[in-house]
Amino acid sequence: MFVNRGVGNKVVAFATHNNETEVRAECATPADAEKAASMLNRAGYMNDVKRKYTAAARLFAQVEDLPGFRWID
Repeated sequence: MFVNRGVGNKVVAFATHNNETEVRAECATPADAEKAASMLNRAGYMNDVKRKYTAAARLFAQVEDLPGFRWID
């Protein structure tokens, strides 16, 4: 399982079971990266645990609308 965190203006996924990391996205500012990471974590939880797929998709769309947001992978 990965947890997203804002590192500078990047959203980085950190593995909870080892030291593996992966840059997932870039944002315009570090504050936007923090917000995107938080929203991505919440959307992933809604999608995987609560099985609220439509709500998760809406949240992913809101993340993609943040200024300068760009997926890396």
